[in-house]
Amino acid sequence: MFNGSEETNIILQDTLLTGITNVSFDYQVEEEAVLLLANRGINRKINKASLASCSISKKCIGRDFIQELTGYANLSGQFIYGTGGLNFDQATITNYKISLASQDIPTLSVDLKIYGDLKPATGLRLNSSYTDNTGENFDPTSIVFNLDDTISAVTRFSYSVDFDSRPTYEIDSVKSSSSKILTPIKYSASADIEMIEQEFENMTGLLQNEEFNRDVSFSLIDNNGVVLNSFSVPNASLKSQKISAAPSDTIQVSLDYVGYGLNIPTGIAANYPS
Repeated sequence: MFNGSEETNIILQDTLLTGITNVSFDYQVEEEAVLLLANRGINRKINKASLASCSISKKCIGRDFIQELTGYANLSGQFIYGTGGLNFDQATITNYKISLASQDIPTLSVDLKIYGDLKPATGLRLNSSYTDNTGENFDPTSIVFNLDDTISAVTRFSYSVDFDSRPTYEIDSVKSSSSKILTPIKYSASADIEMIEQEFENMTGLLQNEEFNRDVSFSLIDNNGVVLNSFSVPNASLKSQKISAAPSDTIQVSLDYVGYGLNIPTGIAANYPS
């Protein structure tokens, strides 16, 4: 039977994700082949643990649930295509990125590494899963940029977090026995803002000061002013800045920040939106 894209779904933990635009899985096996003496045969053996990866792209049409899963190991889920499906476990989010431009719906992309199984499902969980958040409205004021308690309007926004995930293996095992995320966690953010309250900074002075960390945060809000998601760059430092102006327009400042964090969540990841 032919399965179209409208028949595909992905469940992460126990929650059916909404607004999906693309899902892909990649599975690689490395093996070693040894030719026996007198051409008596070939001895083949997997010489490295198998690793699967998954990439998800989606539109944020409500509060994002995936953000609550970042920093956790041993995530699980199911990819459904028509009447078939794939189960996976021991997954970890290695990259989380959200971006937004004026008049556009926020776009989210997520990369996962799967250290456990990626195998055909014996039963589909579509009817037993929770539903992701939906139905929110966004406009150009949906992003609030806060720098050192100074707030400005944002015309473009991008936020990314990278996690260094490492598995552990037992002797002769082709699957990970456990995995963990190592610190520091790397954060990056960039934004184009209207230069109303911000000032062009003396980066030479910043570079000469080893302690130039600051507070940078972003919030995604709906049309009713309710905060849906908050994003922060801990220990942020200014990487680059650009100022520009056009006729009959406000002055625009483009800012890029990098930061590093040491805090990893503890306990068990949520199964559904809180």
